[in-house]
Amino acid sequence: MRVPIETSARHVHLSQEDFEILFGKGRELTVKTMLSQPGQFACEERVAVKGSSGCFERVSVLGPFRSRTQVEISLSDARKLGVEGMIRQSGDTKDTPGCTLVGPKGEIRIDQGVIAAKRHIHMTPKDAQELNVKDGEAFHPTFDWYGEHYWEIVYEGEADGCKEAAAVLEKFASDSLGVTS
Repeated sequence: MRVPIETSARHVHLSQEDFEILFGKGRELTVKTMLSQPGQFACEERVAVKGSSGCFERVSVLGPFRSRTQVEISLSDARKLGVEGMIRQSGDTKDTPGCTLVGPKGEIRIDQGVIAAKRHIHMTPKDAQELNVKDGEAFHPTFDWYGEHYWEIVYEGEADGCKEAAAVLEKFASDSLGVTS
């Protein structure tokens, strides 16, 4: 099975309520670019993300709206912002640090929701069925390089570490060829 390997830059997922505080009541997300994950898109809208010791301006907002606002950054970004870097699955924001988000019409303080996304693979339900994996399941893939940012993934059963795959992906992430991980 061939899958694209991508990296994910810092970005923000907003609830509709928080979006309206930051950008104005009645405003909608403006699609800039569709992402490889079906139904997901980068927006024209940008926010500033502020922590206790730093700030990132013009951070991408991704759509569609989420039930809760979440900020995804790298561990290096966390150090610059002055927040604890916590590696979590997207959506798992319990007991994570917060930050301040600033938009053109207002600002909000989220008490939790800043994470560094845990390594993961996005796949269609059909592909998951073919590999016999379920949503959220840990599995140990092996990778063969086919050029043009594609890998062959072979399911080898459940494993905790995925150390071999992680080492390969870390190498390519440093060359801007990493995986949304």
